[in-house]
Amino acid sequence: SKTKEIENEINEIDYNLKASEDKMYLLNKDKILKEELINTKNTDINNLKLQLEQITFDIESNSKILEGGLSTEEEEILSKYYAALKTKTEAEQELNYLNTEKQNLNETLEDFEASLKRVLSLYANKLSSRILRKNESLGYGLSFTAKKDMKIATYDLGYADGLFRYSGIGELLLANKAPLLGRMSMDSFSCEDFGEELCVFDDARIWAKFFNTIEYEILVKLSANIKRILC
Repeated sequence: SKTKEIENEINEIDYNLKASEDKMYLLNKDKILKEELINTKNTDINNLKLQLEQITFDIESNSKILEGGLSTEEEEILSKYYAALKTKTEAEQELNYLNTEKQNLNETLEDFEASLKRVLSLYANKLSSRILRKNESLGYGLSFTAKKDMKIATYDLGYADGLFRYSGIGELLLANKAPLLGRMSMDSFSCEDFGEELCVFDDARIWAKFFNTIEYEILVKLSANIKRILC
């Protein structure tokens, strides 16, 4: 119908008008962004001009002071100031150099220490062994309770021999990665039965980390009564 044709023409006009408006918006948007960029650049240029003017003013001021002449005392003060400034700069450069060398040395020492093989090991001998049944406990305060039947042994080192006194809290590992069971006694400790001789540790850093100390303290506290064997 005629009415329908008119409506279609109106819709087409509206669509073209909308498309034109969108196109104008995009063109204006690009124009606005470019204007903002130009304004930013102009602001930066103005700031640089102000800085240059300040520097020029400072140079001219200093030149006028020098042209006017300085007293002997003022020249001496100025000379000492520039000498101290030079010394400070040289000292800072030397300090930076030494810090770099120190960092390189630390990395070298860390690499060297990591490459060293730990040669000191501590061994204990078995005193006795028995079967610990499920839900049975051992040690002072019954701090360890078995979750299953297990063969345990008592070994002949304790805190009287210089070992740090293990309270039974946390997991303190032996050299074979097995944990001590229960609290450490004065002359003995307990763990699973690993035979007649047991390596307590072959790297003192493991115990040092557990007791929040250094490996040297772990070692120097060991009793002189413990037999030393050089291999």
